[in-house]
Amino acid sequence: MTFAAVDGGTRMRWSWELRPHGALRLAGPVLGWVGRRQEAATWAALRDHLQSGAPSPR
Repeated sequence: MTFAAVDGGTRMRWSWELRPHGALRLAGPVLGWVGRRQEAATWAALRDHLQSGAPSPR
């Protein structure tokens, strides 16, 4: 994770690398596509929650 100051807030970046082994290597492109979509949805949900000002659940 990296954090950088930007106008109006902070930009957080996340970097990951997937290296499937064995038979999963054939599914690598599909796993990458699914992973990118899932990650984008997760970060968008976090951004929306933080920007909403709603209290965090305990």
